[in-house]
Amino acid sequence: MRLKITALTLALLLLTGCAAYNDVETLLRAPQLSGESAALQKALNSYLGGSATLKYPASGDFLSPFAFGDWDGDGTNEAAVLYTADTTSSNVFLAVLEPSGEDSWHVSQTIEGLSSEVETFSAAHLRDATSQQILAGYGSAQGDRYLVVYEYDGTNLNTIISNRYSEMVLGDFTGKGDTQDLVLALPTDTEYGGVTLQLLTNVEGEFRSYQTLNLGEGSYSGCAALSAGQGRDDAMYLVMDAWSGSNSLVSDIILYDSETGFLQPYHPPGLSDPQRSTLRYHTELLSRDIDGNGTVD
Repeated sequence: MRLKITALTLALLLLTGCAAYNDVETLLRAPQLSGESAALQKALNSYLGGSATLKYPASGDFLSPFAFGDWDGDGTNEAAVLYTADTTSSNVFLAVLEPSGEDSWHVSQTIEGLSSEVETFSAAHLRDATSQQILAGYGSAQGDRYLVVYEYDGTNLNTIISNRYSEMVLGDFTGKGDTQDLVLALPTDTEYGGVTLQLLTNVEGEFRSYQTLNLGEGSYSGCAALSAGQGRDDAMYLVMDAWSGSNSLVSDIILYDSETGFLQPYHPPGLSDPQRSTLRYHTELLSRDIDGNGTVD
């Protein structure tokens, strides 16, 4: 009887061991793509004549190597894929693919990025209400960050903006309604510090730099975060969290003045010194829309 029990116990242990081994092997195995994603990688590999390594961005609208949108405004969604290939440089590449039938794609254009890592991957209506432009933020080993805005016109994939930056935010700050604006916080390079904000917007059909606004010269040492929200009058506003010294944060509110046509610092009624009122030493206390109601907290 004891021999039977021992044999049964050993058999169960062996089966459990096999199951555990299989579970570990399953976890270690690279995830398999399915459906549309698999078709995209198949088309990309065929175009490259080899195997592409997909690159995952750290943040943005797309937390996947694959993005879908109507890049050229023709009414049909295209795809964009982030990848590296063994036969090319270590930099990330961006490929735009067009649909060519049911579950079938072909590569239309590729372009080389600025580094081996993608920090953010998004899309926005920057030039008009139909086409979307692709935004990719690249980080370098030296700590520099570069934002590139790509435009695809159905034939060519071009860089329309390439800027060094520290933070970025999208929003309809100028009130156009059908397009979005881009605000970049530029790196602080002067001995006096401060933060320079750059507004890029659609001007007569061309997306370009429109204004720079200098804030906190002599007080700020850099930008910690940019957030966009809506006020009670439904106007879009910008909140900038800035470093004040090495271990404290303050906030500025910036609004677009339709009369002057420029972004300007805004002081809410009864708040004469927003920086002093928002001073905090817990550096994780960044401005953000905590409850998802469209306003910045």
